[in-house]
Amino acid sequence: MISSNNIISEKVKTICWGMVLISIHINLFHLSYIFTAIGYMLIFIGFRDLCNENKYFKICFYISALSSIYYIFDIIFIASPLSKNEVLLSIVNFMIFIFNIILIIMFSEAISYACKKVNYRLDKNPFMGLIILQIMYLLISFTSFNNSWIVFIIMVYLYIKFIKSIYRIGLCLYKSEYNFIAPKHKISNTIISYGYLLFSFIIVCLFCAFFNHLYIEDRPLEEYIMSENRNKLINLGFPDNIIEELPEENIEMMHNALQVSVSSEYLAFNKNYKIYMIEDIVENKIDKGNIIKVTTVYTELPNKKLYVLHYFEWINGNAFWEDGIRIWADFDRELKLVNAKLMFDKNNIRYIADFPRICSKKMSCNSFFNYKSDFFQIYGALSFPFNTKNQRGYVLYYFDRDDNDGIISTCSSFEYVHLIHPINIPYIDTEHRILNGGINDNLEIQQYTNYDYITR
Repeated sequence: MISSNNIISEKVKTICWGMVLISIHINLFHLSYIFTAIGYMLIFIGFRDLCNENKYFKICFYISALSSIYYIFDIIFIASPLSKNEVLLSIVNFMIFIFNIILIIMFSEAISYACKKVNYRLDKNPFMGLIILQIMYLLISFTSFNNSWIVFIIMVYLYIKFIKSIYRIGLCLYKSEYNFIAPKHKISNTIISYGYLLFSFIIVCLFCAFFNHLYIEDRPLEEYIMSENRNKLINLGFPDNIIEELPEENIEMMHNALQVSVSSEYLAFNKNYKIYMIEDIVENKIDKGNIIKVTTVYTELPNKKLYVLHYFEWINGNAFWEDGIRIWADFDRELKLVNAKLMFDKNNIRYIADFPRICSKKMSCNSFFNYKSDFFQIYGALSFPFNTKNQRGYVLYYFDRDDNDGIISTCSSFEYVHLIHPINIPYIDTEHRILNGGINDNLEIQQYTNYDYITR
């Protein structure tokens, strides 16, 4: 069917906008995958309407369909921990690069064929510049210029320049009174577009929820007998509600304690919330925000060891997604992790489980004047099962005290990061987001405590 309205320029414009969106990633509200999906759909519906023009447009239509399907698998990949594998990530990106190059070549042939149909001569071929730009994108991604804003702005400028040149060719075809063959579609482009975008969004939500809810192997929490060693620690000031959940081997390590110091604090993730204490009852006068009670217990031993226990319990809120913790103390001491557990209640039964991920590791830090310092940190990630209550946990570690005489001051910091939703794309471990400083202030709380001891 010959269309009375020559709309080939609009179809070329649609394809050009699609190419812009799949090449320039706009990470607005962490929805870059949606913009890319829109780009693939614009390219698909553009070539779908042009597939009857010539054989090259038909090939472009098939390639755009395959690219749209492949992008769904790409979304699943980048939403999973597999995306941390640089080799697999390079293979996936290289396949996208191949699809784009083939599509640009076929698009060039299709436009050239259409120009010959109306005896229009192309003075310049912008598609060659677009191919060179795609190759430059690939090469730059493997270099240190990958995160350079200057390089990004230059590449975006060149890309838009080439895309505008392609769009002008479409306008020239329109002025040449090119006869557009309008295809008959049983399913409209609008239905296909919205269906594809909705499916992409559902896929992202499902796989993000699956990969960001960490699995733990729980077991019923053993009820420990209140032994002499436990009573001794309680008499020194160790909180009884915490000590009744510690295993006997940890109690045995600390039974010769000389001194116990306890510091508790209620912390709200939203810094605008104000917490008021009335007879140990937490009241939030603004809203029931996410609130955690953090208790730090210092236990000093005569064998030049100082045990530190960070105990956290949810007052308001839950930790169903991949929350993270980070602990650091004196920079020049090795933090030796002893134990870390998660506890919760379900159907009036108390359960206990190991942290899904936790470790103690030496980190390096460079100051503004390029001074390098090494220090130990404990960091990890956690999630609690659904339909659980009284979610809590603890981390126990120790470090060796100084041999110097006199009063020594030490410190410890406990940081907790809470994710309010599972959308984490591309997938990044929460603990690594903490280490890299990529956390919003309203998602993070910190308790900083000091302890002074006399060397003996």
